[in-house]
Amino acid sequence: MSANGQRFSLEMGLLWLLCATASGRGGGADGFPFQDYALPNAERIEDFISRLTLQEKAEQLVSMSPGIPRLNWTALNWRSECCHGWGFTGADYKGSGWNGTATVFPQVIGLSASMDEELIEAIGHAAGVEGRAAYNAAKKQGIHGHMMTGLHCFGPTTNVNHDPRWGRIKRTWGEDPFLTGTLASAHIKGLQGGDERYMKMAADVNMFAVHSGPDSIRTHFNADVSDRELFDYYLPAFEQTIKEGKVSSVMVAYSAFRGVPDNCNPTLLTDVLLNRWNFSMISFSDNSGVRGIVATQKYTSSYANASALSINAGLHQDMASGGPSGTKWSYGGCIWNAYMLDAVQAGLVKESQLDAALRRVLGVRFALGSEDPDWLVPFSDIGMDTIGCQAHSELAIEAARKSIVLLKNNNTLPLSTTSTMKILLVGPHVNSTSVYFGGTYSAFPARPTGSILEMMTEPSLWLPDHALHRTIPNLDVKYAAGCYDVVCANKEHF
Repeated sequence: MSANGQRFSLEMGLLWLLCATASGRGGGADGFPFQDYALPNAERIEDFISRLTLQEKAEQLVSMSPGIPRLNWTALNWRSECCHGWGFTGADYKGSGWNGTATVFPQVIGLSASMDEELIEAIGHAAGVEGRAAYNAAKKQGIHGHMMTGLHCFGPTTNVNHDPRWGRIKRTWGEDPFLTGTLASAHIKGLQGGDERYMKMAADVNMFAVHSGPDSIRTHFNADVSDRELFDYYLPAFEQTIKEGKVSSVMVAYSAFRGVPDNCNPTLLTDVLLNRWNFSMISFSDNSGVRGIVATQKYTSSYANASALSINAGLHQDMASGGPSGTKWSYGGCIWNAYMLDAVQAGLVKESQLDAALRRVLGVRFALGSEDPDWLVPFSDIGMDTIGCQAHSELAIEAARKSIVLLKNNNTLPLSTTSTMKILLVGPHVNSTSVYFGGTYSAFPARPTGSILEMMTEPSLWLPDHALHRTIPNLDVKYAAGCYDVVCANKEHF
């Protein structure tokens, strides 16, 4: 570079620095101290809390946190999914700048079979990158508060799979606490990133705790296990994700523990999380979790009392409960923003308890950089071209291959390359793709493929290195739907 070019670059750099300094103080002299990114986050948080009304405090403690125009504070939806890739097909993403697609990785129970920490961390990184891309796209359009365009996501599931009747087995890492804690921690590290100041995404482990009972009664069953079972089996994976993975939030289960709903259980939320493990981040209810204290578990008959019981026990955030239109708690669908004011006025909760929860919630939010200028946050330039990109697609293929486990070989392998190979595919999902897009906690695939049957029989869908068809030219594939449910009352599809 010439001397004139170097001088120009230096002058432009100084100009940028002067502009950044002027704008960094909350947009100039009229800004608030909480907008000054040069201040420690603890000071910014205290200033922000001091400016809130009691009702605004309650509203910032729910999953659909509204914006506050008088403070130039943006809305943020804390509800996103990153179980095995970014996104969720049930999200209202229209108009947000995100088209509802992402890289879809194998189900978690399959990823667990890889036993590959580096692979799982890479998958977490890819999901975090695509989540940031969705957030950035929405932000550029001035859209805030859409589900799946926030910066906090539910994943990884850290509850051990101990009961086959639990319908969420596919989201778990299996029944081994150490493997679960190790791989979940790797996933968290990938999602949140390694920047010293900012997180790429805030991860959330779920379902805390002892929540692997029958799925049909998961919203109200009572888990009564011994201390040995609790601390040797059900809790170690969560502890590992907190101490090793540095997870940002813990989602609390719907169920009860020793007769007390988890969402207002001081043994789990205060004695274990806060005191025993020194957890400094946030605990989060599951969808309708606080509402369930009244509606399904009948632990109390008052939503104001449920609000008080939960926050006093150590819960820090209430996730949308989907209240009917026109009810007191229909706005945002949460209980706390509708009834917490009643609880405080009735003397059931001290305002200082809300402040304590806010410090934790805001600590995560400021660490995400949602209120800081884009040039300061290292993830602000992540674009939509990262969603479903070639590198992420190749990572998904690698994960699928590593998730396959050979349990037994009855002289079948290696496959013959000369004779005709007959393969029978059995299962109701073999010839369907819809199962991958509903209830699996993933987005629509950015690079969709056919069903398993189509991938086995349609040459146009074969991958360039499709080893099976390359080595076995005479492949005879048959298909039977088999049982459509566990009861298997209809056997005509065999």
